[in-house]
Amino acid sequence: MPLKLIPALSVLLLWSLSGLLAAEPTHLLRQPAVSADHLAFVYAGDLWVSERDGSNPRRLTTSPAEENNPHFSPDGRLIAFAADHEGNTDVYVISIDGGNPTRLTWHPGNDIPVGWSADGQSVAFASQRESDHGRSAQLYHVSLDGGAPIKQMEARFFRGQWHEDGQRLAYIDFGPAYNGLYGGGAGWRGYRGGTTPSIRVLNPATGEVQAIPGERVNDINPLWYGESVLFLSDRDDKIFNLFLADPASGEAERLTDQETWDIRWAARHGDQVVFEAGGRLHEFDLETRSQRTLDISLNPDLPQRQPGWRNVRSNIQGVNISPTGQRLVITARGDVFTVPVKHGSTRNLTRTDGVREYPALWSPAGEQIAWIVEALDGQTLVIADQSGLGERREFSLGPDFYQLQAWDADNGRIVFSDNRLALHVIDLGNGRVREIARNTRQGGFMVALSPDGRYLAHTLRQPNYLRDLVIHDFNTGTSRVVTEGMADVGSPAFSPDGAYLYFAASTNSGPVQFSLDMSSQERPFRAGIYALVLAADGESPLKPRSSEEEPRNGNDNDEDNDKDKSTRIDFDGLMARKVALPVAEGNYDALAVANDGSLFYIHRTQPGATVEPPGEQWARDHRLVRFDFDKREASTLLTGVQAFELAAAGKHLVIQRADSSLVVAEAGSSLDPENVDLSDLRMFIDPRQEWAQIFDEGWRFQRDFFYAENLHGLDWDAIYAQYRPLLDHVGRREDLNELMVEMIAELHA
Repeated sequence: MPLKLIPALSVLLLWSLSGLLAAEPTHLLRQPAVSADHLAFVYAGDLWVSERDGSNPRRLTTSPAEENNPHFSPDGRLIAFAADHEGNTDVYVISIDGGNPTRLTWHPGNDIPVGWSADGQSVAFASQRESDHGRSAQLYHVSLDGGAPIKQMEARFFRGQWHEDGQRLAYIDFGPAYNGLYGGGAGWRGYRGGTTPSIRVLNPATGEVQAIPGERVNDINPLWYGESVLFLSDRDDKIFNLFLADPASGEAERLTDQETWDIRWAARHGDQVVFEAGGRLHEFDLETRSQRTLDISLNPDLPQRQPGWRNVRSNIQGVNISPTGQRLVITARGDVFTVPVKHGSTRNLTRTDGVREYPALWSPAGEQIAWIVEALDGQTLVIADQSGLGERREFSLGPDFYQLQAWDADNGRIVFSDNRLALHVIDLGNGRVREIARNTRQGGFMVALSPDGRYLAHTLRQPNYLRDLVIHDFNTGTSRVVTEGMADVGSPAFSPDGAYLYFAASTNSGPVQFSLDMSSQERPFRAGIYALVLAADGESPLKPRSSEEEPRNGNDNDEDNDKDKSTRIDFDGLMARKVALPVAEGNYDALAVANDGSLFYIHRTQPGATVEPPGEQWARDHRLVRFDFDKREASTLLTGVQAFELAAAGKHLVIQRADSSLVVAEAGSSLDPENVDLSDLRMFIDPRQEWAQIFDEGWRFQRDFFYAENLHGLDWDAIYAQYRPLLDHVGRREDLNELMVEMIAELHA
């Protein structure tokens, strides 16, 4: 019963809070349009209209489609806008009194209204239907009576406005690199490169062009005001303000003094300009040069805010298999689940709203599961019983981001890495953390524990971008680099008896490792697979065979119980004991050794072998391969494999297929995969708490991963304080994305 009451109480609380907040001005009002008597704007993907002073706001559209880019007709009775009702963006018109919108364009590409013809009989819109340029389009008109759109000129066009005489067009021919201003994902605020847009005034009939000077600055959103042009520009301090320019002289005057927020959008009627800044709408009087903020309060029904149950099978972030292969531990949408392979129920071990747990790791002993809890003030390692019952142990790790790499249950330690390129080990007995290694380049670590837990084999990226193979001895606390630095090494894997260490190595990976430009994308990557014989007196896994009769000693008991797990490594001459497996070079990774000694790995598609981008379609050709040391040959077991993982006991594996479905199979010479039922992978989600976590984590990601440690001199805590209050006004997930793009754009990167 309490589990059912909690969601219900949450819903009631949100309802009551929404009523309390309704009287407060609503933020994140976007893309204002203005007529003689009304305002129009966008909130949460819907079109709204109000009186000129912002009073009496009412929603014009309520469909799930995205509606944006409103523009009043010259008489103020109609609003042209863009909507994606049929899967792509087209031009619609609607009366200011509401009703069903009328669709005017039908092209499968995106059509974006930019205004009206001077006579008010046609809607002007930008379309790429006859052009192929990512940041520009061409200008068309479509009649209110329907019919085929008419192209107005061959020149490139992005946004602009006709003069009232219908003869002159003020426009920009391509969009700014900071396309977050127009709903894009690029936060190139303050861009000063060679493709900054400038405003032109064109007479299409005569071909006469006037340009408003602005070298390496972003001038956008041109609006006519008599014979002058209003526009937004970041020419001063890289913050968009409102300017007024004379096209004849080119002289420009700054009208507003925004110092914190960009003016993102502006519209004019008469002597009044309404613009958006900081999520609020403001009115600027061109005669008196005065400005006021419009208080507009909305209390809409916002379906995306509603808490509810969700299946999160499409949000899986990590999968780990239990030692015996009976269950999987899955991290999905910030919660940790265990899922039965055959029988039993799915368990959510965390059930936390607004908190992200990642990535879960099952103890080789089977009783416990570890994961990391992410929070604004730091990360915590949690050790819990796999049943979800009992007390949990917690270890504070610090403010960075971490990745659990390996768990040595026999010796009570976990190996993990962080975003500062370091590899650590934590002693679960006393909580002490010790650094093992540190990369000189990004790229993470690949690790493998020896069967007895004494040694850790891991990759270490060098300044030349190639990875060496390193073996760390936990008993002595020392590390040895065992490769020569002339090849790129990956995917180390110990054999269960501790006799061999397998790895992949490539001598042609340089162009792939160092992505200077797009020419690196189609470079082939070829690696061989090798085995290191760890003991000086050890035998090659490919030693010559001879059929001989050998004496038998004692009873033939279960060999698994008699195996010695201790690992002996003689470092002198170790690389001389390297053995190449008889497989052709290929794009190999994810090496793992099964209980019977066979080697599993993935043979991935060669870069450049397909024109399709990486993803599900590419993964359909990835193959799971097994090398049999008795037969001394490799065989493909399954095609369409994204990833796999071997259970600690080495007898089962979980496979992620190309379509992201999960199957489990015994690690034998052939596979009989069994689908894992994920229909019960469900969780109760409060979107507003989840959005708060996403916002906080996005802010932390920039703080911890940005390439310049000083964040270009920006006070990032102050930026958090500036943007975080706007989160209370987010009405849907898309608004959160836009808010985060705007915040990250403050970095000017």
